[in-house]
Amino acid sequence: SNFEPVIESAVQKNVSGYSIHHGDLTLSLIDQGYIIVFILWLIGFFFFLFCYIKKMMQFRQYITNSQSVIDPEILAIVENWRKSFGINRKVKLLTADYIMSPFTKGILKPVIFIPDKLLKADDVNLLNSVIGHEMAHISRFDDFWLKLQQLCQMIYFFHPVVWYTNKKISLYRESLCDNLALAKGIISNQTYGQSIMTILKLNLMRTETVS
Repeated sequence: SNFEPVIESAVQKNVSGYSIHHGDLTLSLIDQGYIIVFILWLIGFFFFLFCYIKKMMQFRQYITNSQSVIDPEILAIVENWRKSFGINRKVKLLTADYIMSPFTKGILKPVIFIPDKLLKADDVNLLNSVIGHEMAHISRFDDFWLKLQQLCQMIYFFHPVVWYTNKKISLYRESLCDNLALAKGIISNQTYGQSIMTILKLNLMRTETVS
């Protein structure tokens, strides 16, 4: 029949048109999936970014409300450790009556925070141990590396391996600073260990920063 080629051509066009439309629909669903995943990632990233900024603002407030230590004997300990580690930057020592563990903040202008509770203990060995450990962090620029580490964790917050790795890195960093402080030979292993026990007895909670 003369109409058969026309009918066949129309059928092919309809089938082809359906295939194209069906392909576009599939592609559209895939794109929507990517968009949803990206939106979920953005929500998670900005949530952890908000938590990080809030935490940093709290520590800045702690530092702002702290007082400079002016005791010449304590400052001499700070200076001794600074020279021992070959640190050219000026290191400021602060204190307040916050119930938290010692910590270090700052890269170019580092500060060491020591709670008033430790200073009132009037224990030279304890201060040597604490300041030596914090000075090791400063010598390694750990505040910078910690910020980089936290940024990676915010970007890959969805990956459990990142959280596990970050925890291991933090533990290794603290252990390394212990060893660096002991390697200077200013304090003995026994004295250092006793100082850690003293901090535990004083019930100072751990802070989530370079400490």
